[in-house]
Amino acid sequence: MKWLLVMAMIVGTASAAFALGDADRFDVALLQLGQVDTDGPSAVERLGWELEKRTSVVVAPHAVSTTPSDPQLRRHPFLVLHGTGALPPLPEQGLDALRAHLEAGGLLFIDAADGMVDDAFDRDVRTLTRRLFPRASLAPLPAEHVLYKTFYLIGAPLGRVAQDRVVEAVILDGRAVILYSRNDVYGALARDKLGAFSHNIEPGGEPQRELALRVALNIVMYALCLDYKADQVHVPFLLQRRRTGGP
Repeated sequence: MKWLLVMAMIVGTASAAFALGDADRFDVALLQLGQVDTDGPSAVERLGWELEKRTSVVVAPHAVSTTPSDPQLRRHPFLVLHGTGALPPLPEQGLDALRAHLEAGGLLFIDAADGMVDDAFDRDVRTLTRRLFPRASLAPLPAEHVLYKTFYLIGAPLGRVAQDRVVEAVILDGRAVILYSRNDVYGALARDKLGAFSHNIEPGGEPQRELALRVALNIVMYALCLDYKADQVHVPFLLQRRRTGGP
């Protein structure tokens, strides 16, 4: 299968590609829009540990945070908006910067920490995505989408909870620029100061935590795989091009 060959090339070359220092390592950047997020940093560190254990991707050792107005935003191709509660309206300047970043190749994963439907976070996320891309609405990804098989074969994309059986996405030119889960994927990975997992998993217990981790890993690998073109072996070059905003 072609995608398996692509993944083998990516995983086999990533360690050499990201060996120049922390600035060249893959990082998961937590996007700060005023949301409450106590789990994000520890979840990102756990995800990074699992990435290095299960693949050859070399990850920045600590979670980083950014905002749409950060002049270094393009250094972070993979953004995560994780949290709960209402989001303050994003000013037009920040909206334009975030839109440009996503159109240039960035990916935003939105992860609702409360696992609820029609709450303030969900409402404001949908408002934000409509403002970013008025002509490309959030819609469920079909079961055959490559996200569900970039690294692991995934059925239902569960997290700390099993609120939804799908991931929603905004698609531009065949590429997902925004992914949205209401299952609190990162909440399943969060740890407390003593190293224990911060939350119980409902309803599936520890086996469901492993499934949540696989969802998180697949999303990262989808971000690394970009558009699944034949030149995926050149991922390091393409990521650098996206960071610098080059053609």
